[in-house]
Amino acid sequence: MSLPHYILAIVHFVYSIYLVISAQWALVKRQFRKRFSRIASGSDVSGEWNVGRIKKLPGHLVVVVGYEDISFVDLAKIISWTVTLEIPHVSFYDQDGVIKRNSSKLRRDFETLRPNLGSRVTWEVEKITPKAHAANGINGFTTTKIHFLSYENGKHEIIELTKDLSHAVTQGLLKPSEIDINLMDEKLRFNFPDPDLVIICGKTFSTFGVLPWHIRITEFIHLSTHHDVSHQDFMDILVKHGNCVQRYGK
Repeated sequence: MSLPHYILAIVHFVYSIYLVISAQWALVKRQFRKRFSRIASGSDVSGEWNVGRIKKLPGHLVVVVGYEDISFVDLAKIISWTVTLEIPHVSFYDQDGVIKRNSSKLRRDFETLRPNLGSRVTWEVEKITPKAHAANGINGFTTTKIHFLSYENGKHEIIELTKDLSHAVTQGLLKPSEIDINLMDEKLRFNFPDPDLVIICGKTFSTFGVLPWHIRITEFIHLSTHHDVSHQDFMDILVKHGNCVQRYGK
């Protein structure tokens, strides 16, 4: 093995150790904060929000569950926090569509956890269709719309659209010059705004194919796991997102 390969192997080994130590340290901090939070507030579900620390809230939050088992109770906690903060759109994504197929279970867990918030949530479990989005209000509160996404709403959607456009060109129904960004935007527009923030849950920090056309200005934040996610974990993510400055290419 040549010297560069030895150096690369050493760097890889050191970095692997760093990742392990970082992951364990993050786990220790999470457990400590979780215990402290429960002692201080008596609950890890409805803790108080120091909204003064949050400079901005996302209009559309997406939670991506990667390579880990899905905890519907913990996802229900995230919904309760978003409803309390009046975040208008929240989407849950996993590649295989497990969350979408079990949306009724998530709804039951949420209504058991926070029965007082049921009237402030709209569950969009039907097939997502292209249409204009609108914010609803009930009793003076912003209604949080819950969406469910899977691979078919991401790369698969683009692939199917490409096939449809190719077929339309072949049949003479569409000119190649008419295919542009505006047309793609129109065809791929869903009944919600583009995400402001995506939380990637799991050891692997990857987009997992979530809405590739709609995340051009989206901020991605990694959460090592959504299991036992705490109020403080969520608060830290929102603070980090609030401090992010989007320059839109400038």
